Parts: sequence; C-alpha cells; structure tokens
Amino acid sequence: MSESSNQFFPNSNKVSDVNRLLDRAYPPGYANEWIELTRKKEEDVPFILKVLIFRIQQQWFGLDARGVGLVMEAKPSHRMPTPEGSPIKGVVSVRGDLKPIADLEILLHGRYRENKESGDGLMILISQDRKEWVIKVDEIFGVVSIAQKNLENVPVNIAKSHGNLIKALVEVEGKRVSILEEELLFYALSEKLSAK
Repeated sequence: MSESSNQFFPNSNKVSDVNRLLDRAYPPGYANEWIELTRKKEEDVPFILKVLIFRIQQQWFGLDARGVGLVMEAKPSHRMPTPEGSPIKGVVSVRGDLKPIADLEILLHGRYRENKESGDGLMILISQDRKEWVIKVDEIFGVVSIAQKNLENVPVNIAKSHGNLIKALVEVEGKRVSILEEELLFYALSEKLSAK
C-alpha cells in the first residue's frame, strides 16, 4: 500500500488482520451445529393462531384475526333481490363503499335467524384476496391466541352439518368455539352471490 493510501487507512495492518481472521476455514462440524440450533428453536416455538371469537345465536365461532378488517355497530342494510332462504341479505355501506352482507346462520344451518335483534347487534367486515363481506353477529368475545396443540379435529357429523366450513374446534374459557375455514367460507358466499 502506498504512503498516500496509508493516510486514508492508517490502521491498514489491523484491517488485514481482521480479514485474515474472517477468511479462515470453519472448524469441523460448525455448520451442522448451527443447523441443529436453528431446528431446535423452530420446534420449540408453538404455532399460534390469533382468532376473533364471536357469537351467532347460541353458537360461538372464530375467524383468523388477520382477515378481520373492522368491527362496527349494526347499520341498516339495503335489500337486494335474492331467492328466499338465501344467506345474502343485501348490501351495507362501510366507509362509503357498499359491501355484501351475509347471514351465517342461514349459510351454516340453512335456517332463518328468528331473533335478529338479539345481543349487541354488531357487524364484522371480513376480507380475503380483495373480497370483502359483512356478517352480522350477536356478540364479540374478543381476539385470543390459540396454540395449534389445543385445536381439535371436527367430528364428521358436525363437519357435514356445517357444510365443511368448520376446520377445528377449541375450548376458550368454557366456550366451545368452532373455527371457520376462511377459504371455504368465502367460496360458499361467492357461490351464493353468483346464484342470486
């Protein structure tokens, strides 16, 4: 190195010492040791699902909280022509945009909700892949974290009676919660909307 470059790098000998240190070969087994450490950390971290839990009639449901855009007081909806027994109840204005509103009681059970004014009268805006729907619920329990080990498989009779829209069951503070399968829920709602 010339004298002119030494004025910019007065500690050039120290720099080359550091480079030699960093360029040396790894000790035997070093890479495998790090791979094992990483694998152990991944196994130790449990899968956590954040779920918004809500009630419709007497049944508690849960949806992945990442798909919940807004919880709001119930608003009047604008009816649209749909076949009798359709879960599509019309449209509702959310932040100035019209969103379709669905009745999950009809979608899940095929029956009309007799007491629509029960509970808090809340609406939830849910979204997936730029599709948005509003569902009316009676009560919001809140967002809870659920470890995968606490999720139970859905018995066949429940899965069939709910049109395979339930992906898991879980117990939360004494409440039996049915976790909804978001993709199938949105698919079913879209099918009902196109069939109107």
